[in-house]
Amino acid sequence: MNWDSILNVFAEIGNMALPIFVFFTMFNVGLAQDLSDITDYLKEWSFHLKVVLVNFIGGPLIAYVLIQLFSLDSQMAIGLLIFSMCAGAPFMIKLVNFADRDVALGASLMLVLVLVSVIYVPIALPLVSGDIEVSAWELFTNLFRQLVIPIIIGVLHNYFFSDFSEKIQPWVAKIGNIFRIFPISK
Repeated sequence: MNWDSILNVFAEIGNMALPIFVFFTMFNVGLAQDLSDITDYLKEWSFHLKVVLVNFIGGPLIAYVLIQLFSLDSQMAIGLLIFSMCAGAPFMIKLVNFADRDVALGASLMLVLVLVSVIYVPIALPLVSGDIEVSAWELFTNLFRQLVIPIIIGVLHNYFFSDFSEKIQPWVAKIGNIFRIFPISK
């Protein structure tokens, strides 16, 4: 077995593990939070506005400067720009958790950033690369299905079955952590 075959195996494992990581991470957020915990943070609009500005202006600006400094080929440049425009990744929840901060804060930030991404990316991406078309509806449905629905399921589970939620929440968190360690691509 050569190195390319080994890398391909790990890439396939990562491709299967990523959706599991995302689901369990978001489901864990819902299990561990009351809806009021998340909505209380959403009321702090000035804080969220600053985060939105940093993520959707600062991030792409830094990516643009890096592209100019390192003269990347067009595919790498577009990839970096797309990456810089999409905020609200589920890994943010893990970072907030590792930083010993309130996960409800991370959940509220992620929800705001995902919703802004759904509006921002389909508008901004064609401006920086005229040959890329983005379906706003497809983007919205994918993000909503992968990130928001598991949180809703967890919050509802916690609301209706709080005792059971307390028992399974540590296991759900551990499963998410296990799948976080797999590589995503070769």
